[in-house]
Amino acid sequence: MRDVQTSAGLNPSRGEARVLYTLRSGTRALHQAVEARRPMSRLLADDLSRADYVACLALLAALHATIEPALAPWLADRDDLDLARRSKRAWLEDDLDCLGARPARPYPRPVWPTEGHAWGALYVLEGATLGGAVIARHVQHQPWLAQGRGLRFFRGYQRDTGPMWARFRAALADAAGDDDAFIAAALGSARATFRMLL
Repeated sequence: MRDVQTSAGLNPSRGEARVLYTLRSGTRALHQAVEARRPMSRLLADDLSRADYVACLALLAALHATIEPALAPWLADRDDLDLARRSKRAWLEDDLDCLGARPARPYPRPVWPTEGHAWGALYVLEGATLGGAVIARHVQHQPWLAQGRGLRFFRGYQRDTGPMWARFRAALADAAGDDDAFIAAALGSARATFRMLL
């Protein structure tokens, strides 16, 4: 889960820059706290254990099982977003199944009063795809990973990762506009989403 603003060398528009800067800077400390906490902190370790990898996938699966259903009422009708393609819940469940494990129990589902809250949560989920290729390349060499199975989540959108992130940024900027209340709601929700992993 690397810093989501560093993706693919793509320069955001001024509108994108405002909402993305607010989300990135406003969640930086929580993002770093998640990455510093086990099991996330172990993902790129040379001695990454199967148990830590499974624990990481289980936490992420619980997060997606909680957040993804809550997104649909707010964002499913946005043609510029393609929300169905962005679902990663099945990927995580498949990875865990390949490793003989099960997802952790979902968190209590959030109740969002505005669309901005949904965008903030999706920002966290989409941002997590950006560092996935690095993690997948590291994990694929682990001796406990049979024939490369169990990496679907971290392989993400593969070659489409950059374009999918660019489309997300543009859609977010369009939705946010210059609405301070929207951006504040998105930030609060993004922070709450990161806290689920702590």
